[in-house]
Amino acid sequence: VGALMQEMAAASEQQHRGVEQISAAMHQMNSVTFEVTRSSEASASAAEELGSQAESLKEMVQRFQLRGAEQVAASQAHAPRPTRANRVARSRNGTKKDEDFVLSEF
Repeated sequence: VGALMQEMAAASEQQHRGVEQISAAMHQMNSVTFEVTRSSEASASAAEELGSQAESLKEMVQRFQLRGAEQVAASQAHAPRPTRANRVARSRNGTKKDEDFVLSEF
């Protein structure tokens, strides 16, 4: 009877340790879930703010037009497509300068 009682006590102790480990794991999972939720909410808020800022930027940029853009687009539409070697050479030589295009506000 004494040996049986010892086995039951040992089994009960093992079961108790197992329950404690499960409890600790559940607590850790709850903490991680909370952190993920908090991060997701922060990301959603940041995405919403970025969308708002992008819309504001779009509205600001729409006030400007590029003079000469129509001529450049038309000339490029009818010009043959340059080869890779021509594109590399042209980018190194800088055939167009920034001052060739002027922004103007409506």
